[in-house]
Amino acid sequence: MLLISKLICSAILMVVVCCVPLSHAATELNDYIGPWKQVASNAGRCDRCEIVFVDGDQGLSVAANNGWSATLRPGVSEGRFMLRGDGRWSSTLTSGLRGRPFSIDFILRGDRLHMTMEIRMEGRMRVVKAIFQRHWFGA
Repeated sequence: MLLISKLICSAILMVVVCCVPLSHAATELNDYIGPWKQVASNAGRCDRCEIVFVDGDQGLSVAANNGWSATLRPGVSEGRFMLRGDGRWSSTLTSGLRGRPFSIDFILRGDRLHMTMEIRMEGRMRVVKAIFQRHWFGA
């Protein structure tokens, strides 16, 4: 009887320990979902640039109104929750970014979302950094 009680307690403890990080990650993920407005970028000012995070049937994704999209996965960087993924610029663009693949990271710092995009160009890597803010935070 004592052995069964110990096994049950151990099983309950394992469930609690395993589920807490998952529920924390789900809470963190919800902080990203929805629309964001660009407020700064090293690629130039863009008052109309926006991104939207969606957690859909195909997993987590982000799409920008200026022609790029990416699929994302949760991660950790420097002890902080972050999103990391790969994407591509639209093949319908007329610029040099047309169809270019990229890797992308997002990390939330306070009410600002920091993005780093590394675009694979011919023979080099172009790095775009941007900061986004929620519309309701005055962006």
